[in-house]
Amino acid sequence: MDVAAQYLKDAQDHFAAAAPLIGLDTFPEEQWKAVIFSAIGAEKLLKHLLCRINPCLALKAVDFENTVMTWHADKVINPGKLADLKKKASPDVVTFKISVQRAAHFSAAVGQYAPFLHWLADLRDMAAHRPWAEVNEDHARIALCRDLYVAIEAIAGSISTDVIHLWGSHRSRLQALSAAMAEKLDVSLQMARLLKRHRDGWIERSKDPAVVSAAERTTHNRLAKEPYVEECKCPACGGIALAILKPDVEYSHDKNAEVPVVHVVGASIVAIQCSFCLLRLEKYDQLQHVNASALLARTDDLTVP
Repeated sequence: MDVAAQYLKDAQDHFAAAAPLIGLDTFPEEQWKAVIFSAIGAEKLLKHLLCRINPCLALKAVDFENTVMTWHADKVINPGKLADLKKKASPDVVTFKISVQRAAHFSAAVGQYAPFLHWLADLRDMAAHRPWAEVNEDHARIALCRDLYVAIEAIAGSISTDVIHLWGSHRSRLQALSAAMAEKLDVSLQMARLLKRHRDGWIERSKDPAVVSAAERTTHNRLAKEPYVEECKCPACGGIALAILKPDVEYSHDKNAEVPVVHVVGASIVAIQCSFCLLRLEKYDQLQHVNASALLARTDDLTVP
């Protein structure tokens, strides 16, 4: 079985483990298990996507030694060279969030659901490292019941993966649950009302030159002084808003260093703030609805200083 197929099998196994634990009346111990299984399944699915294109795309460091030792060691004709290659190689693969960044280059669905995937990655980390009591269980339950199924189905469909095998006998139930939750919690309607309220508010606020001047000054100062802030278009008033970034980091081990070396390899948008119409978007479904990354003034890959 090649590595892409192995990742797909792992994804199927983890989603199959998560599926019976997803529901509106689950207990906390079922919910955190569902989060962990779902997040691992999503990461494996993204790595499957990358490895279908080229297995090297899943590697943290793509160089000759790593490529040969991770995927092609059995093809080396001189066994004596393997020891030297092994000393220089690292089998480390990219993290969940870096997988999202890379896979978004090849799947529009990954880019569309990136805010949800980043949120799921953070929730998995919290489930693994923090007391579950700190989690907003209602928010987590809504995300698992409403958004997980549609996000994973869209991503799997974009790479021609049979989603039936991801959910097994629970597919019909999860599909119906997701549709019912989406109808009950209509994000589109809520966002339309929210954006209109702030758009109308700006019409009134813009009549005061002092308010306009203060908003311009605040925006300029934050862009100049804060490291993890990017200019973007406000989805409500159309003015200059701020995209708040959260750095995505990887760690490498230097034999000469006492602590691991931290590398900032990208960033995700965690909020949009506008000083003109006072809009604040901080929930992943809000950012997903306005396609936050498309609002950025810059067009290159999202990175931070």
